[in-house]
Formats: sequence, C-alpha cells, structure tokens
Amino acid sequence: MRQVDNNIMKEVLKNDYDVSYSSYNYTPHTTGYYGSRARILLYLVYPISADNKLIKDIKELKRVIPGHEDRTPEKAFYKVELIHDGRTIAIDV
Repeated sequence: MRQVDNNIMKEVLKNDYDVSYSSYNYTPHTTGYYGSRARILLYLVYPISADNKLIKDIKELKRVIPGHEDRTPEKAFYKVELIHDGRTIAIDV
C-alpha cells in the first residue's frame, strides 16, 4: 500500500469505526545492514484508545503471499501501535 484515497478513508473510518481521519504518511523500507521496515502513519483528528476496534481489526488482518496461495495466511503487518497521545496509528509493514 503506497497510496490512500483520503475521501474513502475518511468515510470508512467514520462510518465503520466512528474515528475522524485526517491524513496519512507512507515511508518506504530501506535496505542494508541498518535497513528499516516500511511504515504507514494514519493521522487522526481526535485521539482514540488502545482498545479501539480499529486497532484490533488492523492487528488481525491477514495476507496471502502472491505465488504461495496454498499456504496459511499470515499477519499483514509486523507491528501496530498507537502513538502521539492516541492521535496517530503507526503500522510497520
């Protein structure tokens, strides 16, 4: 995921989770010895709690690796955390 349609994201998060979405930022992964994972930051208008249904649903997302459809789906994201006093969801891909 490298692009997010802000209008769709605002509507889905508001209708399904009652969360006010502001914007996002995507930082691609880096390679090498000191490389880092890609990171998605979802910025929210109002803070949410760590036990919000949105956080739980993101953590439970599964993915199938292309070319390995016969394998059991695995976690979609490496790490999901709430930062900046609950106003930002950080997702490490």
